[in-house]
Amino acid sequence: TTDTQVFFAARNEFGVTSPRAFLGLNGSGNPRFGMREVDGDGFGDVGTTFTVTAGKTYFVAATANYATNSVTVYFRNITDNGALQSTSGTVAAWSAG
Repeated sequence: TTDTQVFFAARNEFGVTSPRAFLGLNGSGNPRFGMREVDGDGFGDVGTTFTVTAGKTYFVAATANYATNSVTVYFRNITDNGALQSTSGTVAAWSAG
């Protein structure tokens, strides 16, 4: 979506202009991870409800299993020594990318 702030995008080696995967913030400031189909340009993503506050440092990472279309997003508030949290989801349907 146009309201996403992307802070990581991975491209494949075949010159595809659209990111194959990305990790960013949605319009509400929550981390989300998105990925494209392996054999196409369909898009799917998994959002989180983790809260990001300005002025704080966070650890955010994600893993994707393309065989099962599943994603896990990891989140930790470093500033407040928060516990590592995670959320998982599955891309149920691919939308036009």
